[in-house]
Amino acid sequence: MLVHVQAGHGPEGTGRHLMALPDHRQYELLNSGVAFCFSNGTVGECPCGDSTTGDWGLGGCPPFEGRNPRLEVHGETRFGEVGGPHFARFLADFVGDGPAILLQSNTASLEARTFGNGLVCLGQSPRRVATTTAIGGAAMVPPGPGFDLSARFGVARRGWRYYQMAFRMPEGHCHPGAVGFTNAVAVLWD
Repeated sequence: MLVHVQAGHGPEGTGRHLMALPDHRQYELLNSGVAFCFSNGTVGECPCGDSTTGDWGLGGCPPFEGRNPRLEVHGETRFGEVGGPHFARFLADFVGDGPAILLQSNTASLEARTFGNGLVCLGQSPRRVATTTAIGGAAMVPPGPGFDLSARFGVARRGWRYYQMAFRMPEGHCHPGAVGFTNAVAVLWD
């Protein structure tokens, strides 16, 4: 995956080549995807005025004491593969406790739109592909091995898909009870 992206074959659905961006603060290579849509002002300003800077900004708009909700992908996103020792997991941190929804889109934008208390970079018509419960501020999809994620997520062909996790913001934030979002992740289903 990283060799593919580093060779210049990045996510096409963003409208711009992600790896051609001049500022590393706009993207981060992960072991199974490319993280983007950070709250550090590179794609837009957080609606509650709580945009962050530097490495602390490599996540969504911060609801918890300046900690950015972060989505990462670990493992391999192999098309049609069920489980195995390297199966993919979507992991989110600093999303509070309660329901969390993983959203998927076939396109993405490097210009975020505000929604609730967060920034959204998914393209038109994102769909819910998984619902989970965050405990201790962390959420994981799927909960364990044995899932064909390409089938579960409705991925009918190989290619790039884009993900963000939505979660309920805590009381006391600028819009209590509104939805917040992690950063986005581009994943190549190979």
